[in-house]
Amino acid sequence: MTPDPKLRCSDADREAIVADLRDHFAAGRLTLEEFDERSDTAYAARTFGDLDGLTADLPVIPATPRPPTEAEVERAKPPGRIESVLSGPLAPWLAVGVICTLIWVISGGVGHYFWPIWVIGPWGIMMLLGLRHGGGGRRDDVHRELRQEQHDLAVEAERMKLEEKRAQLKKRNERLERHDH
Repeated sequence: MTPDPKLRCSDADREAIVADLRDHFAAGRLTLEEFDERSDTAYAARTFGDLDGLTADLPVIPATPRPPTEAEVERAKPPGRIESVLSGPLAPWLAVGVICTLIWVISGGVGHYFWPIWVIGPWGIMMLLGLRHGGGGRRDDVHRELRQEQHDLAVEAERMKLEEKRAQLKKRNERLERHDH
């Protein structure tokens, strides 16, 4: 369903049209001049009506989804409880517990009062209570925000690359026009 031609289009809508134009240019359906002219029009478009005619005379390119990379699959998996504990609070708790116990053993504590329990016990109880109630909390929110920020930065970098490529094509087009005259 095509949007109302009077509705305003977003940057993503413009970029989608330019991406289609780029594919058609790469396939040889558009000349450099046509690609440049249509790209300029797409970037200047304010409404869907402004975008409508840019690909009307071109065939629809079927979407060929690529299989996700292993890294994308791994990132898409929500961490399980055990994974989130092992990568989060359990690792330092175990390290501190082992260190305290080693100090206790080296200082001749075997057979005497096991004082490391006052370090390991309360910390372990708090971790278990946190896991029982969903765990994570603020730390998970921070990680989620960082992942979103990384995604936004990657999108912005891609947009900047596209703009740079467009500027290069425009310069090349100008050189070709000067050469032709």
